[in-house]
Amino acid sequence: MSGPSRRFTFAFVAAGLLLLTLSAGLALAAKGKVSIVESNEKYAYSPSGLTVEQGTTVVWTNNSDAPHTVTADDSSFDSDTFGENETFQQTFNAVGVVAYHCEIHDYMHAKITVVAATSSQPPTDTVVGGSTPTETSASWLSILAGGAALIVFSVLGHRALVARKRS
Repeated sequence: MSGPSRRFTFAFVAAGLLLLTLSAGLALAAKGKVSIVESNEKYAYSPSGLTVEQGTTVVWTNNSDAPHTVTADDSSFDSDTFGENETFQQTFNAVGVVAYHCEIHDYMHAKITVVAATSSQPPTDTVVGGSTPTETSASWLSILAGGAALIVFSVLGHRALVARKRS
């Protein structure tokens, strides 16, 4: 394998590894968390669909300026009204899909899909009232890894292309 081809291959491998780190970190950071957000003068659950393992505690954080509820369509749980920067948590032990809504804003709907827990991984513990330092670090690490992947891919890919043109 010639020098430019080797560099080009290295660039793709490095970018792939860094992007893999990014995606793993984002999946870890988002597991079991839902934000209530405002966009275009409408409130929403974000994400509107979440898949968790059986036994996971999901934490909803009200990041909007209005009160909301998290109410199961089948009435299996109800948060009561909670305000800005407050949280509600619910543990999901049964496999299945649970649809929920806000009693105050009838257009707000979302769902939680609960899958069977794997034997190799225990249920997730979630801290009420925000993220732990480890979760925050994982989020920033993921963002940095993504940025690094783009830089490595751009620099090494450009060098490989320039070297290929010279040959």
